[in-house]
Amino acid sequence: MLSTLNSLTSLIISNPSLAQKLLEKINKLPIPIQCSYMKIRRNFLDKLLHYRLNKDNENEILNIISSLKTLGLPQIAHNFSTLFTRIKDL
Repeated sequence: MLSTLNSLTSLIISNPSLAQKLLEKINKLPIPIQCSYMKIRRNFLDKLLHYRLNKDNENEILNIISSLKTLGLPQIAHNFSTLFTRIKDL
C-alpha cells in the first residue's frame, strides 16, 4: 500500500488525471485501523489532488497539516507541508 501511495504522490505532480483514476481504485480498498498513517496519507493525497486540479481547497489541506502538529506528529506534518508547497509551485 505504501508503494501505491508513493506512486500516487508522483502522479499528482506529473499526471493528475491518471492520479485521479488511481485514487478512485485506492479509495475502494479497506485499510485496517492499525494502518492509520495510510488512511491519513490517503486522505491528504485526495485533498492534494483536488487542490492540484481545482486550486480551491487550500484551507482543508492546511487544517490537516495543523491537526497533525496538534496530534504530536510534526514529521508527518512537515512532509505533507513540503509536498503541498511543491504542488502550489507547479
